[in-house]
Amino acid sequence: MNTLADRYAAMLETDLYREAEGVQNLVPAAREALRSEFERRHLSVKKFNWNAKASAPRPRRKTTLVGDAAGEYLDMERGDYSAWIHVVISVLLSVIFLTIAEVRLMDQFPRLKLAHTILNGLPVAITLWNYWNRWRCIEAFSSRFCAGVFNLSFFYVPLIAAFYAAYRGILKFFHH
Repeated sequence: MNTLADRYAAMLETDLYREAEGVQNLVPAAREALRSEFERRHLSVKKFNWNAKASAPRPRRKTTLVGDAAGEYLDMERGDYSAWIHVVISVLLSVIFLTIAEVRLMDQFPRLKLAHTILNGLPVAITLWNYWNRWRCIEAFSSRFCAGVFNLSFFYVPLIAAFYAAYRGILKFFHH
């Protein structure tokens, strides 16, 4: 059975230096065996911090599993035609729909005119949040429904994109 001393004795100088650069990650017995091998070969031990402690591991940030940042759109089934303009139209439809919903809601409560003034930007904010990090996913999904004739696709693909964006927004809201 090879001991640490035997293992280090069999190593080349470059491998020893490479091992010594991570000396803070070695257990004390391995540190001592490595240092002894450096001294046996008359190699300089001054540039390494033999008493260093291993740094605490950084907590890992949770990676984004969905959305454009995670590349989800790359794995989605796509159609033959791009749906970018249809997604732009769906953004406008979403803003219009949310604005109409807000106005109707505020009409039910006439005393809240101040709240209506404050909430004027809410439809745009909700729509931007809804499409944020999901734009390409919405485009990839919607491209499956493009017919290749813009005049025909113009009537239904923006609605599909808007409904799919609303669906993704609901999922985003409940998963964050």
